[in-house]
This record gives sequence, C-alpha cells and structure tokens, in this order.
Amino acid sequence: MSRYARHLLGRQGPTNPFPGLKALERRLGRRIPHRLGSNEGLDMPHRALTARFGDEFAELARGYGDAEALGVRQRLGDALGSPLESLLVDAGADSLIALTLRACCEPGSPVIASAGTYPTFGYFAAGQGCRLSEVAYQNAPGLLAPDLEALAERAHREDAHLVYLANPDNPGGHLHDDAAVLALRDAGWPVAVIDNLSTGFAFAVPEDVPLYEGDISDSILLEQIFAEQGIKAIMHFAGSIIVPESVENPQKYYDNNTVRSRALIEAAVAGGVEHFIFSSTAATYGTPETSPVSEDSPKRPINPYGWSKLMTEQMLSDASAAHGFNFCALRYFNVAGADPQARTGQSTAGATHLIKVACEAATGKRDGVAVFGTDYDTPDGTGVRDYIHVSDLANAHLLALEALIEQPGRSLTMNCGYGRGFSVLEVLDAVDRVTNQTIARRMEPRRAGDPAELVSDPSRIRETLPWRPKHADLGDIIAHALQWERKLSELRGE
Repeated sequence: MSRYARHLLGRQGPTNPFPGLKALERRLGRRIPHRLGSNEGLDMPHRALTARFGDEFAELARGYGDAEALGVRQRLGDALGSPLESLLVDAGADSLIALTLRACCEPGSPVIASAGTYPTFGYFAAGQGCRLSEVAYQNAPGLLAPDLEALAERAHREDAHLVYLANPDNPGGHLHDDAAVLALRDAGWPVAVIDNLSTGFAFAVPEDVPLYEGDISDSILLEQIFAEQGIKAIMHFAGSIIVPESVENPQKYYDNNTVRSRALIEAAVAGGVEHFIFSSTAATYGTPETSPVSEDSPKRPINPYGWSKLMTEQMLSDASAAHGFNFCALRYFNVAGADPQARTGQSTAGATHLIKVACEAATGKRDGVAVFGTDYDTPDGTGVRDYIHVSDLANAHLLALEALIEQPGRSLTMNCGYGRGFSVLEVLDAVDRVTNQTIARRMEPRRAGDPAELVSDPSRIRETLPWRPKHADLGDIIAHALQWERKLSELRGE
C-alpha cells in the first residue's frame, strides 16, 4: 500500500478546472472583463441590492468569492509566520477534513484520533474507507486533553497515514506545548522570584517576572513579597546540593537547607500561603535495599544533604497538619538537561553534576571527566543513577500545584524520575555519541556519601498526576545540555 493516495505520487495531482475568476486574474496578471461564467447577472438582484445596501455590498454578491482565499491566507500567514503554500482555507472543518482524508489516505489506510473528538472526522474516515483507531483522552482532575504520547505510540504501531489532533468540540481548544524550566510562566501563572544570587543568576529570570534579591530567611522581605504579589503558593528550590561538600561541611547544609527552610515555612504560615511545593531529593533513601525505590521505602540518608532535606519534609508535614495548608514534596533523582528552547540551564561554576561536567569537557571548558568509584556492585562498577530532564521536572511542579489547588485537603510526596538507571560510563558513552568525540576519563576513588545505585519507582506520580515525560531519552537530555553549554559560552563571551 502506498504511503499516500496514488494521485499524489509520481505526477502532478488533479487541478481544479475552474478555480474562480480572482485566481485566474492573478495567474494572468490582468482583469477579465467578461464575467458571465461566474454566475454574474447583468441586473437583478444587484440593482436592488445596490439600492438597498450600496455598491460595495452589491459587489460582494455579484459572483463567486475568491476560491484561493488569498486575503484570509495572507493574514493568517502574517499572524502565524507561515508561508502561504502551507495554509488551506475552505468553507469549514467538515470540508477540510474530507479533503485531507482524500489527499492522504486510500481505502484501508489506518488513521488515528482521540476517542470522543469531533465525530464528523470518523464519518468522513469511514466514507473514505479508512480504518479508524481511537485513543482515550487524558482525563484527570482539571484536565481533559488529547494524550499526545499515546497518539504517537499508536500512530507508529499502526503506521498511520494521518493523526487527527484538532479538537473542535472543546470550546476552549487545547494547546500542545513543551514544558520548560519556565513552565509556570509559560502556563500563564503570575510568578515572582526570590533569590540571593549566591549561585543563581539574574539573567535566568525573564524580564517580566519580578525578582527580589534576598534570602528566604528574611521574614521582613518575605512579608513584603507576599503583600505585593498576593502569594498563594510557594515553590521552594533554594538550598545547597553537593553531596561530598555536605559530608565535609554539614553545618552549612543544616543551616542553608533546614534552618532557612524552617524560616520560610514560618513566613508562609504567617502570610496565609495555601500551597507549598518543596524540592526534596532521592538522597533521603540513602542506600536502598531494593531497586527501584518507592516512596514507602525506608528513609535512611547516608549524608547530611539527604538528612537536611528529610528534616524539611518532616517540618512541612507537621506544619501542614497544624496550620491547614497543603504541600507536595517532590523527591528529585538526577536532574539534567536544559530548557529545549535554550532559554536557561545550569550555569553555576564548579558544577559536579555528571552530564553538566561532561558537556563542559565536550566544549573545551574541562580537560576531562573524573569517574568517582569503579568498584561498586553494578554491572560495570560505576554508580547507577536515574536521570530526569529538567523540563519534565518543571512540568511535574506545575501539575503538582494544580493538584494541590484541586484538593486542598491533600498533601503529596512523590518520586521524580523515569524508573530507568544509567551507569556513569554509560552516560559518558552517550555523550561521546552525541558530540561525536571521545571525552577523556580519569578513574578516581569513591566520593563520600555516594550510594551505588539510585533508581526511582515513578508509579505514584504517574498515577496521581497526568504527568507524561516528553524528554526521557538520554540522548535528548545530553543534546539539550550541550546546546545550553554552547549558548552559555556565547553569553559569557568565552
């Protein structure tokens, strides 16, 4: 069976024998004076229309309209930034659906749509003799939308000739867009940022987002922000995150991650904040007895970093019970990648995250990558981690906020990972493939506080939220991180 209808293969397809006078005039480059072939009358009803409504209105009724809809397509092209040849205007959705099916499909061609979408699509698909396969909508509290991941999977499996994504029966429509680091802003939520800029950068905050330079332990500043911005929800990302450093300097981590989190929680209670999302960590599990690790697994951190985060989780649980707000603790596994649009990414100097370090080496900022530990009880002896793209993580925060608002009496604790682990050497091999070069590797002893393997069981977040990762491929994670690393060099003039 051909991929498309046979009339589109190997030769020019059929043409309209009468495209209309306006289209013919454009092709000829001159006006056609005799217009009787366009059902134009010499007198009635045009004289009556002129008398009643004027010449301009009567001219509209004198013959057929512009079959090519040039004016409409020009305006659409200007608004969308699309070339004219990519736009088709017709009398309505029905005729466009029928035309698309005739152009792309033959009898027996598989086509995919969402179950419950505009039923006329199925009517025309049946009329064309197509084999229609339907996929259920994403359906969760506050969400009814086409399941793009399921549609794509079904299309690949059945070698579909056409996938119907439009959703005209939804009066609000549905916008498909990638989640990004700026997911809240992209989703239309009003956002304000507080950052002491000790490791962050002002350029990472969009110009239209208020930035308050200060510390989360500053109760006076927090009170000001809450009043000025009308804060109803907090996403708490502040903290120190380097595991070996936490072993060397535990006081710093208990102060920055725990004491200052307590101050923020206290300010949130005083300010009437209703929802709180906390960036916790898989380090709360320590060295798990089983892999993958679920949220109910024992929490036995093996480093001060993990303990500092677990203490904050407990404070949130106790404060929530006492004061009536709800919270979500998202236990991050290994966050990597960068905004796919290269708007932002990890920029801190001296980073220790493997993919960030490897991309720095690939762009000449380091002379190689240190591999800490080659004697772990893993297939190749190096540590195994579950890497999650930062944009998928950002989307999890957005969905978690919506879930907290939807059910204000419920709090959540969920793993944020893909449920799949890669060793250090596997990651470096993947970086070599993406960059088409070989990065130098130095084998070093184990670092203090590092477990052999840490892989998530993401069942709870997938069951609780309509979270469908879009960047779970390791190659994509590396490619986006590399793209940002190169842009960062440009921003810094390196």
